[in-house]
Amino acid sequence: MIDHLSIKNFLAFPELEVPELKLINLVAGKNNAGKTALLEAARFVGAYNKAAIVQDISHKRKSRLAYQPLNVADDSDMLELYHGVHLFEINGFSVSSTLTSYEVYLKNKEGKKTPLFDEIDLIVPATDIKPVTFVPSASKYNHLSKFWAKVALTNLEEDILEILSQTMDRDVSRISITDENILIREKGHESPYNIETLGEGAKRILLLALSLVRSKNGLLLIDEIETHLHHSVIRKLWKIIFEYAIKWNIQVVATTHSQDAIREFWYEAAANESYREQMQVLRLQIGRSGKHEVIEYPYEELEFMMDTKLEIRGL
Repeated sequence: MIDHLSIKNFLAFPELEVPELKLINLVAGKNNAGKTALLEAARFVGAYNKAAIVQDISHKRKSRLAYQPLNVADDSDMLELYHGVHLFEINGFSVSSTLTSYEVYLKNKEGKKTPLFDEIDLIVPATDIKPVTFVPSASKYNHLSKFWAKVALTNLEEDILEILSQTMDRDVSRISITDENILIREKGHESPYNIETLGEGAKRILLLALSLVRSKNGLLLIDEIETHLHHSVIRKLWKIIFEYAIKWNIQVVATTHSQDAIREFWYEAAANESYREQMQVLRLQIGRSGKHEVIEYPYEELEFMMDTKLEIRGL
């Protein structure tokens, strides 16, 4: 589990301290406060293949880079990530019991170095987290069939059906996922129907259910958890996330724009005392000093904010 993060010059953050991460964390804040960048930092820390994460982050942010295969020189203290016109390098790669430090930059043909993230100092436990699952807010659902292929006809298939049934209020007995379509069959119904008839929310729930299964003993990162979901469904989703995060040892970090998502998060913890030490809300904001900062709301403080109906999402 990631205990805490100390970030310097990574994407949106010149500097950011996240003093503590619990098992289940909800990050709230204004647009452009850096919520997605915080998920990317956690993703980078937890990922075994950090080269792939650098590539993906750069691609999403439309960097014009020439990507080449990974090449690691075993006899060097330099981890070279990409070769070609542009070169990614991680210098001073080191891991101790308390500190993992990375420096990432570009180098052109003349050898001139241009900082990509300048410096990434991420204070985490030394052991890499496996697996790491990242669910973006704008999901294309094009990998669902691959996810399902690893679950179908196993005991985990029953977990997926249970999650869908609880969150969708439908007694789902069978499901088929191919590249062409997703079919659901309910108990008491002779024929299946296409999930498209239920709207984007149903596909989002299915994606989150499969992501939970893929994250056993690992890290699940969810950007804008409320996407396509009614607030009444969000409460059911939090119930599932709490249950399976504890059952399967999954550290969850989710972001939100929604006060409803925060309120339902708190309601679920309020209804189950055993969840309260496992959760927190983090408000990410730019403080009066102009620097990014995180304000922590453990259950007790969150309860006060909910009772007094104070705004904590930063909108």
